[in-house]
Amino acid sequence: MARERSDYTRTFRMLSVTEQQSSASPLRDEFIDRAAFDDWFSRYRTRLQRDGVDDAERQSLMLNANPSVVLRNWLAQRAIETAEKGDMSQLHRLHAVLREPFRERNDDYSHRPPDWGKRLEVSCSS
Repeated sequence: MARERSDYTRTFRMLSVTEQQSSASPLRDEFIDRAAFDDWFSRYRTRLQRDGVDDAERQSLMLNANPSVVLRNWLAQRAIETAEKGDMSQLHRLHAVLREPFRERNDDYSHRPPDWGKRLEVSCSS
């Protein structure tokens, strides 16, 4: 994850649905070095099997510990920019999303940032 600069929130959320007996994982598509991922994922599944925890129980625990969405600089910046123009809709929408961080999502709040958002630097005073 560190070498590929993976998004830890997305990575752990996707790991939450791993099945011990399945070598398939949507997480694989997040990595450029697929061979390294396959090697690591095989070891990870072996450890899951050795731990002896039922998939459903582990998945539930992980989904309740790994949020689907967290406040990101680019999400905050988007809300700030629209609010500065008098449109509070993005701010209200972001607030609603952050109130349910563990809810399963398939929207821009849980996806990778857009290109402009990858280089964004927001200070604490923002």
